[in-house]
Amino acid sequence: MGVSFYVTLGLYMIILIIIGVFFSRRSKSFDDYFLAGRNLGIWQTTATNLASWAGAGVVIGFTGYFFEGGYSMIWIAIPTAIGVYAFAFLLSRRISNIRQYTIPDLLELRYSKTAKYVGGVFILIYMIGLTAANFMAAGWILNVVTGLQFEIGMIIAAVVIVAYTMLGGLKAVAWTDIFQWIILSIGIILAIIFVLMRVGGWSEMHATIAASEETSWMLYPMAVFDVKTIISFFFIFTLPFIIDPIMYQRCYAARTPRIARLAVTYTGIFDGFLTFGAIVIAFGAVILFGSVEGFAPDSSFPMIVKEVIPGYAGVFILVALIAAVMSSADTTLLVSGGTISQDYYKPIAKNPNERSAKKITIIAVPIIAILALFLAWQFEYIMEVCIFAFSVFVAGAVVPIIGAFYFKRGTNAGAIASMIGGGGIAIVWKILGEPFGYDPVIPGLALSIILYFVISYCTRRPDPSKIEPFLKSSN
Repeated sequence: MGVSFYVTLGLYMIILIIIGVFFSRRSKSFDDYFLAGRNLGIWQTTATNLASWAGAGVVIGFTGYFFEGGYSMIWIAIPTAIGVYAFAFLLSRRISNIRQYTIPDLLELRYSKTAKYVGGVFILIYMIGLTAANFMAAGWILNVVTGLQFEIGMIIAAVVIVAYTMLGGLKAVAWTDIFQWIILSIGIILAIIFVLMRVGGWSEMHATIAASEETSWMLYPMAVFDVKTIISFFFIFTLPFIIDPIMYQRCYAARTPRIARLAVTYTGIFDGFLTFGAIVIAFGAVILFGSVEGFAPDSSFPMIVKEVIPGYAGVFILVALIAAVMSSADTTLLVSGGTISQDYYKPIAKNPNERSAKKITIIAVPIIAILALFLAWQFEYIMEVCIFAFSVFVAGAVVPIIGAFYFKRGTNAGAIASMIGGGGIAIVWKILGEPFGYDPVIPGLALSIILYFVISYCTRRPDPSKIEPFLKSSN
């Protein structure tokens, strides 16, 4: 890639920093910093949803998983799309109407402060896991392109992402996401075109895969996973998007409930395009690099760009990949920082105000980044850390959050027991090595459901004032 890559990447990062500085001067309050003044229009809300959601897990990690599992990975793509559409039509309007800041705020409104604190823990685990996945993706890109050690690449990317996220908040993130989403979309389109040209087209690509005994199994959707694992995927990849803190933040920031719903719906449409791109790029990598000893699946996309796509087009796409990583990481850092300031600092501060809350959010961002880097070193593949974060988050939080909107009898005691029991057993199940071959989400979610409903029916009905805002939100 040479000098052109470094110059383009350098200019790109300078632009991001300038945007961060510009919006830091316009972010007067916590509302401005964390929710862009609750005034995002349809294109800003859509772009920031798309660019943040389509980060490392979809673009880099998902391609790596298709490289390893072929069409079996469609069992990840389908539940992901279902989750996004379910959120769009079941919850997006309701959430926008409630006008809170974070998911723990919502838990406090419906249950109690204790529920808020417990729920915040699972939000942070989820956000730190997604941040770690993005840092890993950045490390692989820089490793492939520059030869930098994987860990060094992660650290460099983390420093830049932390810098502009601390400066500008969601206003900066929203505007950079529009730019990054456009670059990412064009980059994936170019990658698809060049890969198909190199392997002889869609039909020839599949014929080449089918002709080899070592790869022909990749064309069969049931080749890798058994029914038990596929069922667990529908929990792991559907439910997180129904209660995703990033989606909630965007709905709170949207100017109207209608904008919130449309933006999430467009995100679901974009999912199909990303899945198609991941299949083409992964299969192209299998044909070109599958016989290379020690080849890392998560490096499939950057290697395709480096080896297949000529000249400045390759440089452009690599910058687009880094844009995807940064778009997702800046959001997970911002949501994590907001959770700490809004859900833990404000309730215990003697004289909380928006200025101090903004400072705490800014201070929390680099701390979360350090924790994410530490977590990234514990996993080999990007999707492994994503699945871990998804499983714990779903087991610990999904039942009381959905119950807040749809189960009037749900009580504070039931919600707290559900979160601690479900999330706790999921973590223990993972530590024990997933007994009986079940992903932690299965026992965790099962216990969470049982505890929520049984304890809610065994305890006093919630005060009507706790339920009323959620009934109004459906109008």
